[in-house]
Amino acid sequence: MRVGSSWVHAPYPAVPPRQPASHRRLTLIYQWYRRGVRWDLASALLLVTGCYFRPEGPMDNGGSGSDGDSGADATGDAAPRCAGASVWSPPTRLNILSVSGEDENDPAIRPQGRNLVFTANPGGDPNIYLSTANSPTGLTFDAATPTSLDGVSDLAWSGDGNTFYFANNGTYYMADFNGSQFSQIRSNADFQFASPVTHPTFRGDGLQMYFSNGVDLYVSTRTKAMNEMFTSEVMDADLSDLAWGDRSPSITADGLQIFFVSARLDNLPRVYTATRTTIAEPFASLRRLTELPFGVGTLTVNDAGTLMYLSMIGTSDTDLDLFVSQLLCQ
Repeated sequence: MRVGSSWVHAPYPAVPPRQPASHRRLTLIYQWYRRGVRWDLASALLLVTGCYFRPEGPMDNGGSGSDGDSGADATGDAAPRCAGASVWSPPTRLNILSVSGEDENDPAIRPQGRNLVFTANPGGDPNIYLSTANSPTGLTFDAATPTSLDGVSDLAWSGDGNTFYFANNGTYYMADFNGSQFSQIRSNADFQFASPVTHPTFRGDGLQMYFSNGVDLYVSTRTKAMNEMFTSEVMDADLSDLAWGDRSPSITADGLQIFFVSARLDNLPRVYTATRTTIAEPFASLRRLTELPFGVGTLTVNDAGTLMYLSMIGTSDTDLDLFVSQLLCQ
């Protein structure tokens, strides 16, 4: 990984020449398979033939595809009450990179702020890009700029938003963030587990983290937010399904709701959520967000759980792009 003009870890392997669209779809299937997602022949054919979800218009999973504005407040206040279950808007593309073939992935929204980071690889190695919301709603962002960090994945913010975590070849690093740039990049000293860690997410007080080992969801707690490491992990049996690849968890700042991606229903990666009334209780009321399409790679939610940023493949190309969905009512 290159930081400025020096390397702090082994450089990311050289990227081969860009492959045809069908080859890239098969590569994506293989990557998700390696992360624990079970794909049947029908799932593979959906990707190979390009029959994915439609970000503009009706949803492939039977959603209404309505673009109507119900007056939801995306700044963090509670959304209006629904007559039934909560409703999310159809995902819309963020369009914060002007180049094509960039494979935008691993979005992470900064707590208590408007900074969004994600990975993209227009130049070859996955590089961390940083963008800032240019509207109070958090639905639109300035053009993203690359950082000096490349060959990375699995991005995450600490509960207070002042520390940034990223992985390089399975090893985690951490860095300070001052609102515009990263500094003091160093080896991760906040968590160490026997299980592999992908996509960690932290409660706002910094005392609890969830992560995926590529197959199941794990939880870890500590008693102090500073100068104490997360060291013991427990599989969350109330959320995980051992038969499928549960991944990319994202927890709200109050710790009362969690979102994640799972293929437990029909071998297709979809968004699930669960809630609890206090942080001492296990998560319950697990349900699939039926209004959101299948084919989600990774996701992140804001502090209040009213905005969701997702990495998905649209119908106009074969690369991963970033989308945003807004909680319309709950």
